[in-house]
Amino acid sequence: MGLIATYFMFGTRSCDWTPGNRVINLIEHSQISISDFKACEMECYGLNKTDLFHVINEGEVSFSDSKTGGDLKEYQVSNGEVTMTFHLDMRDSTVQVGQFVGQTKECDCESASKENLSVLYKPNDLVLQQLVENEFQITSRNDCYFKCFKVDSTYARSVLDDGLVLNDYSFPQGKPNPTFWIQKVRASDTLWFQFEKGTKTRIQQIVRKNDPIACECD
Repeated sequence: MGLIATYFMFGTRSCDWTPGNRVINLIEHSQISISDFKACEMECYGLNKTDLFHVINEGEVSFSDSKTGGDLKEYQVSNGEVTMTFHLDMRDSTVQVGQFVGQTKECDCESASKENLSVLYKPNDLVLQQLVENEFQITSRNDCYFKCFKVDSTYARSVLDDGLVLNDYSFPQGKPNPTFWIQKVRASDTLWFQFEKGTKTRIQQIVRKNDPIACECD
């Protein structure tokens, strides 16, 4: 009865132990890349990376249309609007964008490379949204940083509303928890906040951009 109640309260995403959700979690927490050829096709079909990540966040795995044997697996995922496949390499936890299923439009992508890969970062607004939905928590350690940079908890929370995710410095596949550096511009300077997404979203560090002098809060 408890499992049934959980299902109706939170939906299938609460059941991380189900095969489909385990696959989705593997894809979501892997480095996702796309070839120039597939990026060309995606643009041709009128899709963007936000659409792609919505498939991951909201989609269901069709195991009957997937290839699950061996270390190189291919999973078909659909959110009802877009259906596509992801190639998951279990040896290094990397994912490549595969086919856009059901698309019939002719695309002029033959000159685009199928070997050259680019990393797909989650769109800025989706990262901020997931950090907020994870519940924001202030720790006692944060008080030191707040005093050092003259901010408060309300200001720190506002970073998750309109901050800029610094993908080159973030570790979305970090262990044990993902971490994200997010930039917030003030009138006098620019601050970088490091957020960790664990059981709750917490601030790990605050630094001033281009300032080697750190606050002694460790």
